[in-house]
Amino acid sequence: MSDTLPLEVLLAPLDGVDRSTPISAIETRLRVVADGLNGSDPLRREAVRAGATEKIKGAKIAGAAKLVRAAFADRGSPGAGSGAGRPVVFDEPQPWPEPVDGAAVLEDIVSLFRRFVVLPPGGAEVLALWIVFTYVIDAFDIAPILVVTSPTMRCGKTTTLEISSMLAHRPLSTSNITPASLFRTVEMYAPTLIVDEADTFLRDNVELAGILNSGHTRTAAYVIRVVGDEHEPRQFSTWGPRLMALIGHLPFPTLADRSIVLELRRRTAGEQVDRMRRSRLSTAMVDLRRRLVRWSADTRLALSTAEPVAPAGLHDRQEDNWRPLLAIADAAGGRWPRRTREVALLFSGVQAEEPTAPIALLADIRSLFGTCKVVATDALVGGLLKLEERPWPTWNRGKSMTARQLAGLLRPFGIRSGTVRVGDATPKGYTLSDFSDSFARYLPDSESATAPQVNSDEQLPLGWHPPHGNGVADQERSPSIDAETVVADVADAKRPEQGMTMYEDEVRL
Repeated sequence: MSDTLPLEVLLAPLDGVDRSTPISAIETRLRVVADGLNGSDPLRREAVRAGATEKIKGAKIAGAAKLVRAAFADRGSPGAGSGAGRPVVFDEPQPWPEPVDGAAVLEDIVSLFRRFVVLPPGGAEVLALWIVFTYVIDAFDIAPILVVTSPTMRCGKTTTLEISSMLAHRPLSTSNITPASLFRTVEMYAPTLIVDEADTFLRDNVELAGILNSGHTRTAAYVIRVVGDEHEPRQFSTWGPRLMALIGHLPFPTLADRSIVLELRRRTAGEQVDRMRRSRLSTAMVDLRRRLVRWSADTRLALSTAEPVAPAGLHDRQEDNWRPLLAIADAAGGRWPRRTREVALLFSGVQAEEPTAPIALLADIRSLFGTCKVVATDALVGGLLKLEERPWPTWNRGKSMTARQLAGLLRPFGIRSGTVRVGDATPKGYTLSDFSDSFARYLPDSESATAPQVNSDEQLPLGWHPPHGNGVADQERSPSIDAETVVADVADAKRPEQGMTMYEDEVRL
């Protein structure tokens, strides 16, 4: 609580101010002092304001009293208690007067994060590169989202975001945002959006996820809305740097595909970090931000034409996400080009990628086919339900996946069931040839060596079809199934011209 702190501590950001201090730096320091008074009583606020005025006047800064009055008025008029909110204000630091070593700036940012947060290997480098990216985003056509996650609370997410907000270009921090306020804020201010607690409002918010997705590519970074009494269609920009923190994983695969994800863990007793004194740290960052502004201005043109070579092991979207950071690293020089490529593989390499549910399903089906070329739908579903540590036994909100849901997941790949011959029976089912194109397109060869195995002493007889009339596909659908995911199996109509003789030839049980 600021009321219990000595005045000297609250006024510390103004130490060292003199006539040579840039007015932008004085403005920043005054805002830090004023921000430190949130929740203070009127007497304490007046005492701090008087002390700030005395310090600024003592430094012989022109208009000292007016500057202090304006800094404190920002926190007292539309905002503090009026119910009308506060104006969005950004600090615009002046460039450093001399050329700046980009590698040295990156190293200083790395040291700062490591001082206050326990990060995974490469995490400080990712944060440093992303901070620089916020200053030069308009040199690029891709804006990867930086996502900070943790399995639980007290893992350092908020501290990481606070340091980022002190360093980033035009930072705007929030712990909740609506779709409408998101695109309107980006259109009006072009901020670096820093969002904490995203897990509390992003899940199931498909509209918000779509707007965040749209900001990934500059040419597509717009939403259309109608405005005014005439309902005039207007274009709103969604282009800008975005940093989000949440507990758990991103709820939308499309967002994850556009992100670089930094996973934090709670520090152990042996991992020591400094306690962050926010008011003092903000002041200390003024010069670092000025160096960032200068290096970015000097390097922006070269970055806009850079063609960095991505390391082998990233797929196309990952290369897109890392290209801006790789270009920044190449321009900075030193250890950064090599180290950034190592970190890119560490964070986003194909070998570390967690497959989406449809891709995981394809991998499991490939493992279950084995040497068989035909499988009845009932038998395929039964095989999936026997796989260890896979989602299929609880896919239907805790209940087993049905044949209808299997068909729904396979439909986007163009795979549909049809009538096949298994011995004397003609059940609904699939052939290996139905999957061959999708296996080739979506499953790397290495997955076949690590595919899960059936939890059984004997391999499941995939060609077997039960001699009763009602299989899994005919069971009554649970009312909890989402209607949008229910797709019925397709029977003879999908293969009428081919008959079943070609499938009889393929049976090798």
